[in-house]
Parts: sequence; C-alpha cells; structure tokens
Amino acid sequence: MTYRWKLSATAASFAAVLAIAGCGEEKKSEEQAAAPAPASGEQTAATEAPAGNPLDALIAEAKKEGSLTTIALPHDWCNYGELIQTFKDKYGLQVNELNPDAGSGDEVEAIKAN
Repeated sequence: MTYRWKLSATAASFAAVLAIAGCGEEKKSEEQAAAPAPASGEQTAATEAPAGNPLDALIAEAKKEGSLTTIALPHDWCNYGELIQTFKDKYGLQVNELNPDAGSGDEVEAIKAN
C-alpha cells in the first residue's frame, strides 16, 4: 500500500469520524459526569485516544505533499461538501476527490489495488 493511499484512507476515515461526531451530542451518565479526572501520572483506560490530535498529523502530511486526496466523500452526504470546502479554505490545500460517489467496497478495493 502506498503512502498516498494510506493518507487518503486516513483522510476518509477522519472525515467520517468528524461527520459522525458532529451529528450528535455526547451524553454522560450522572456517574460519568461526577467521576474525577485521573491524577497526573495515573494510568488511563486502554480505550482512550492517544494524546495529540490526529488531524494535526493529517494536515502536516497534506502540506508536505501539497494536497489531500479523498475517496468516496459525496458532497451531499453528511455535509462532506462543506467540510471539504472549509478544509480547502482554512488550510489553502488542494483536495483531490477520487470517485466521490463510490461505496465502501470501492474504497477497500482501491486501497488493496494501491
């Protein structure tokens, strides 16, 4: 698998997570809301995301390459059109949109092929 396709797959995954995350508000139980944050140096649960923002790494790599390539992000689904345009405007990067109307099976096959 080439680096470019890995970056494309990461971008598509991130866009999907971003879109899904923006669709709803997280609701915590009273127990979760009242639980204290772990003390400094205390081990956290294995399910927590690693420190740092994965979007920062994606943007840095896209800037190195001069563009971001995506696949299967139709503009009229989950607000991808606005998301892509906002990304272009904010970071001044070209976004190469490969087969925006492809399905997830097409994505998998494209990744396997490259």
